[in-house]
Amino acid sequence: MVTKVCETRVGNVLAGWNHLTGIGPTQIRSASGARIQTASGEWRDDYIMGWGSCLLGHDSYIIKESISQALSSGFLQQYETETHQLLSERFCAAVPCAEKLRLVNSGLEATMYATRVARAVTGKRLIVKFEGHFHGLNDTLSWNIDSSPRSGAAFASGDLERLPGTIGIPDELGQLTVPVPWNDLSSIQAVFQSHARDIAGIILEPIALNIGCVKPDEQFLQELRALATEHGALLIFDEILTGFRGNIGGAQKDYNVTPDIVTYGKAFGCGIPIAGIAGKSEFMDVIAPRGPRAN
Repeated sequence: MVTKVCETRVGNVLAGWNHLTGIGPTQIRSASGARIQTASGEWRDDYIMGWGSCLLGHDSYIIKESISQALSSGFLQQYETETHQLLSERFCAAVPCAEKLRLVNSGLEATMYATRVARAVTGKRLIVKFEGHFHGLNDTLSWNIDSSPRSGAAFASGDLERLPGTIGIPDELGQLTVPVPWNDLSSIQAVFQSHARDIAGIILEPIALNIGCVKPDEQFLQELRALATEHGALLIFDEILTGFRGNIGGAQKDYNVTPDIVTYGKAFGCGIPIAGIAGKSEFMDVIAPRGPRAN
């Protein structure tokens, strides 16, 4: 009899994007607060913290208590509860643009929904994104994720050469995304001149944390807000990394710029898989069951 051996993790990582190229696969025995214990027993400081998700630290007592309370009411319920309602009310009270909240499982889902809403509301196809900004591994948003060194050409129309962030994405999907340089107002103005009739929305990290911590230039977010409004496009803030950190209301409250749609993840659940998309009622209501399932 031949025993089949199955490797449970491809490349010894739990998630495909979380490979540490500098040190390779890391297996831990335990974790507490901001420290992890390696398989050899050594304790080390953790500067990654679940790629930003462990806002309250590893093995948080608050999170464990919350999980225990939720389990006491039943496991894997597929219905809403009073707790869901309370969460939504508190979320909408804290986040300036949030009039309604839709809960999802990951930031990838949240940004996918956000771009879908923008296209449904405007009837247009194109989404403008910024070079170096990461919005999850959606096929239409996984373009020009890296920014240093830039290897793509810049066009006179203001946009950049489409560079896929991973294999397996058809080139045709890149034509639905318009990548532009971060903090380059003239480029995005040129993009709107070239594609204005077909731009459904602008999506961005209000602070570019995927490439370090590059803040927006003074008045840059305000200019984006004005451009989106002028051309009938939705402004989408990806606050998956900025949300609940510097300000409970997110970067939109810090910079006093209100987007139409906002996406949250990572720190939203402090390591638990939960995320959300929120925004103005008129835009959130296009999602089923409020809105139509298809045209």
